[in-house]
Amino acid sequence: DFAGLEHLFTAMSSKTPRKEGGAAKTPRAREKVSLLDSKKSQAYAIALSGLKQFSYDQIRQEMMNGDVTHFSSDMLETFIKNAPDDGEWDLLRSYSENVAALGDAERFLIEMSRVQHYKPKLEAMLFRKTFTARMSDIHTQFDALRAALDVLGDERRCRMFRRLLR
Repeated sequence: DFAGLEHLFTAMSSKTPRKEGGAAKTPRAREKVSLLDSKKSQAYAIALSGLKQFSYDQIRQEMMNGDVTHFSSDMLETFIKNAPDDGEWDLLRSYSENVAALGDAERFLIEMSRVQHYKPKLEAMLFRKTFTARMSDIHTQFDALRAALDVLGDERRCRMFRRLLR
């Protein structure tokens, strides 16, 4: 049994080319150029994984139109939180090398650099996306407040406050 295993492992190891140092030579993967810090790049890559079916141009068009259909609240919050500062925008806009060598986040943001007022537009989209849920919460809170005032009765101060709520 051991002789058969030893034969298999030695046969496989003799097929892989070795350097003089003894380590097997592996083809080196093409390295990505990173213009942003790794935390921002990773956050964007995770958020963008939900939009794989769209090109960056299509995403840019949806942002320019304020269309929130394909964006989740978490995704918009991630884009807002990790939005490039002015120096990073300048670095992204001035990059003139091979764009294909960039990471996903950088390529996405180079496309988004064509969106005027990127961060305020995202904030407006997030407001629009969360508006209905926020209004529902507010209505629930007002209903609870009205019920509490009804329980308190006819005190003069409660009546004035109740008029404000109606």
